Amino acid sequence: WCGNTLGSRLLAEARGGALRTRIYRQRYDVNVTETRCSTCGKVEETIQHLLLECPAIVPATDVGTRIEHSLGFMEENKHVMCSKRRLEAWWTVHS
Repeated sequence: WCGNTLGSRLLAEARGGALRTRIYRQRYDVNVTETRCSTCGKVEETIQHLLLECPAIVPATDVGTRIEHSLGFMEENKHVMCSKRRLEAWWTVHS
């Protein structure tokens, strides 16, 4: 899962719990008041939502995928590659 691509860097942040979601940024910046997903606008923007649930981010995650697979804590390369692509898509909208 390592590498120097945008997806790899974002996945490393997510694995460390430091992905700059709106929920994460709200903890450190009093000016961040909106916590809904910047992509779909439906629920709070969390790592789990971005990797597994957000309907506005493609590619879609396989039904039943667990967060530990998406983060690469288990030996599941296809889930990690999907996570990287989803995070890259989110970052494009987010930044």
